[in-house]
Amino acid sequence: MPETEFLSGATGLLGTETAKQLLFCPDCRVFVLVRGENEAHTLSRLKGAWNHEPSLSKAIGKQFFVIHGDFVKKVWI
Repeated sequence: MPETEFLSGATGLLGTETAKQLLFCPDCRVFVLVRGENEAHTLSRLKGAWNHEPSLSKAIGKQFFVIHGDFVKKVWI
């Protein structure tokens, strides 16, 4: 059974570095909370933050799954 992880702050430096480490766990599914105006904007923000890391960009939708939401507003969509 795959391990499930939750990551917030993925568009920042620490979140990106944490995500890179999670790539070494191929059986991990990682749900990534990202703020945005809508789902398309959320995905765009994550891809923009990870565009310099091809291995992370390729893992979006395969190992990393984006959740559109905001901790501050306590809203997950």
